Amino acid sequence: MKTMRAAFATATIALLSLVSSCGGTHHKGDTVYTNQECIGAINENSYDEMTRYCNQRNEAGLVVMESNGEIMIIPGSSRGTLVEPGVGKSLVQFDGKGRWWVASEFIK
Repeated sequence: MKTMRAAFATATIALLSLVSSCGGTHHKGDTVYTNQECIGAINENSYDEMTRYCNQRNEAGLVVMESNGEIMIIPGSSRGTLVEPGVGKSLVQFDGKGRWWVASEFIK
């Protein structure tokens, strides 16, 4: 529960700053790393639902999504390959963790 709260706080900060996001300099196929712990979503619909829960500060909803395998805590410094770059969210194939949609600002 403590880890989910920390990730929830991190995701909330990320979502608030997305408004001013201008996109990154990453390209498809680039090796990327997470610059801090974040939440990844298994698909775009789950990402949208996760975003709603974060905006509503609905921790219970996030816990249900995590137990259903729809979201996952991605540790800081996780390495992956950029599959689909985006301004607000990007799809990353993380080494040993599968493909997850994450806020673009969390990858470097």
